[in-house]
Amino acid sequence: MDRPRVLVVEDSRSVRIALLDALTAAGFEAIGLGDATEALDALARRRFDVVLADYQLPGMSGLELLAALRGTDADFPLILYSALMTPELARQAKDFGVTAVLEKPVSLDRLLVTVRAALPAEKGGSR
Repeated sequence: MDRPRVLVVEDSRSVRIALLDALTAAGFEAIGLGDATEALDALARRRFDVVLADYQLPGMSGLELLAALRGTDADFPLILYSALMTPELARQAKDFGVTAVLEKPVSLDRLLVTVRAALPAEKGGSR
């Protein structure tokens, strides 16, 4: 079985590197990008099993990223995380079709459990 491919969209370089290191150590193929525009380009060229995106990104939010992907043939779970997570933002994210929402700071263990749960069954997940 191929390693599940995760796209991490995080503008903070240090946070992005920490997430990539944790995901790689857990057996994922992890690719990190710093903004939503780069993510849209990558998603147009490659298939990802899960997208993990910060809510606050340069240029557009994580929710705007999801909205930009609607109308394409993209079919992957999106996990949205934010230091500014509120019940209203979490509800809005779920209404947009976000698979899971996490509040920063999030433990790496919880993050990994959430990513694994979001994976399709053929990639070892429960979706």
